[in-house]
Amino acid sequence: MVSLSTRRWLSITLATTLGAALLFANSVLSIALLDPSMYSGWTLLGMMFALALFNTRKKLLPLPLGTSAMWLQLHIYLGFLSVVVFVLHTGWRLPSGQLETVLFALYVFVAGTGLVGLALSRLIPIRLARHEQEIIFERIPIFRKQLSEEAREIALKSIEGGSTIIADFYHEQLVRFFSDPRNVFAHFVGAHRVRHTIIPELRALRRYLTEADIEKLTRLEDIVLTKNGLDFQYANQAALKVWLFLHIPPTYALLIFSVLHVIVVYAYSGAFS
Repeated sequence: MVSLSTRRWLSITLATTLGAALLFANSVLSIALLDPSMYSGWTLLGMMFALALFNTRKKLLPLPLGTSAMWLQLHIYLGFLSVVVFVLHTGWRLPSGQLETVLFALYVFVAGTGLVGLALSRLIPIRLARHEQEIIFERIPIFRKQLSEEAREIALKSIEGGSTIIADFYHEQLVRFFSDPRNVFAHFVGAHRVRHTIIPELRALRRYLTEADIEKLTRLEDIVLTKNGLDFQYANQAALKVWLFLHIPPTYALLIFSVLHVIVVYAYSGAFS
């Protein structure tokens, strides 16, 4: 069986060879006094439709269409090749017409978000695997509610012993903390705000508590750390959800405007007459 690194180098070699072939073909067409933009345009359009098929492939999992990993690799390297064709098609020039400007901006945005997505797809799974067991994104609110209810119960029980220290801290610091995801940006960039703020403040309360209340405080600390882990999961998984929203809809808009661009070009060239 071919190793992952070997397959990756083969893919890179193939993509580089195809890129060089595209550059050579563009030069040959120019020397032959043919319009290379027509050929590069159709090539680019075909590539964009092929790239859009990756999302369709994910919705057709039961069909024997190859592994997801294979399609992902094809998507990545075909995306890089499309950048080469895009540069050849535009001739390193900024567009002048309104339709061409919109098309140019859409392609740059889609390609840019594609690169961001590639980085996120490499970074986030590693971070989640190192942190703790991954939780399904849609179940995070359920677990958060369970932790919130348990923390509230501990705060109420602490009052039965005659001390309101834990209950006061819960009301002042933890009600908002458990209500929804907190420190989302901090979790995404890898900061540890809760461990440096709430946890030290919780531990500082130990000197004022009885042995029984310290046990409640210890459990409350565990719940806070678990909730903090949920927030970490939410922040990183939500980043992928947001990226999909920023990448896929503009991709379909790009395809629509590309087809419109072809129609306009051929209409003005008299091909439809």
